[in-house]
Amino acid sequence: MSTANTLVASRLAQAGIQLNGAAPWDVRVANDAFYDDLARRGSLAAGEDYVRGWWDSTNLEETLYRVLRSQPPRQSTWNLRAAWNRLNNTLWNRQQGVGASAVAREHYDQHPELFAQILGRRRIYSCAYWRPGDTLDAAQERKLELTCAKLALQPGDRVLDIGCGWGGMAEYIHEKHGCPVLGVTNSIMQAEYARARRRSADVHFECIDYREVQPPRFGPFDKIVSIGMFEHVGPRNYRDYFRLARRLLRDDGLFLLQTIGRGVHDSTTEEWNSKYIFRNSFLPSVRHIADACDGQFIVEDWHNLRDHYVLTLRAWRDNLSRFAESTAARDLALATIRMWHYYLSSFIAAFRCGDLNQCWQIVLSPRGRSRLGPRDVP
Repeated sequence: MSTANTLVASRLAQAGIQLNGAAPWDVRVANDAFYDDLARRGSLAAGEDYVRGWWDSTNLEETLYRVLRSQPPRQSTWNLRAAWNRLNNTLWNRQQGVGASAVAREHYDQHPELFAQILGRRRIYSCAYWRPGDTLDAAQERKLELTCAKLALQPGDRVLDIGCGWGGMAEYIHEKHGCPVLGVTNSIMQAEYARARRRSADVHFECIDYREVQPPRFGPFDKIVSIGMFEHVGPRNYRDYFRLARRLLRDDGLFLLQTIGRGVHDSTTEEWNSKYIFRNSFLPSVRHIADACDGQFIVEDWHNLRDHYVLTLRAWRDNLSRFAESTAARDLALATIRMWHYYLSSFIAAFRCGDLNQCWQIVLSPRGRSRLGPRDVP
């Protein structure tokens, strides 16, 4: 047995995983090159080699969860690759210029058939809000209404949706609450889809970077919502992001931010996800957000939806599995299916670990909720 084989076997054993064992979470190796690659490149190799078919697991979610859960906090970050990762995130602003739109080109504008099959009726690509017996569509509608309740929407409120995706949130706000909405995204395909589906002249979609939404051309707005977009802003831009939101929002307005976050304050990024799924993404900590909005916004409410994201991701993965087995997926490469399966399973595992991924809905106001009474949250 090679040194790399011994090292990998020992590390997996700490997580209760055997090489080529019989348990659903055990790792089955199809190519011995996997051992050296994993020992050398860590999590990046794990994802790439799974997509290649070099290793597999009957229950990938549980395999990845056991590996993540067995790590003492931040143990895996103190090595040369992590140090270089941290330095890159600290020195360079990877979320500006061409880097800001990379995720749109490489993820959101790719494989529209996958998004159509996986996400549900309104194509909401963010955490749903579940109750027992809910379908994915019902849970997403519940999340949309939860968001509107927290924003205390009134008919006629002018709303800005930063990172509007395929337009589901904007569509819901106008349909259910009678508000005019501007949605902005830097994804060409998302903007085209949202415009094709809009039912009212009071709902507009712009394909622009959020930094281009500047007064006096845009605003002021009574309410601002941003769901699942802050992960692409980057720590070098957090302060400017909140400064812009404050300039666009009326003094008595409200801003709801929903974002995936991290359980500890750090400046590293997960390499495989940043390379293959969400290019140049970065998950903020509580401290990142608190420091960036300090002096600009007051925190009215901070709600953790982490367990709800586990259910949402599992629903997307179930839809992916059904789609992969259908004739409609015959033109989709096996590597693409495996990439998405690894992506969704790895995110589920990270959300199951309480000290890793979080999902926050944060309600902010410029000067406190003075004119608004108590809210009813569904």
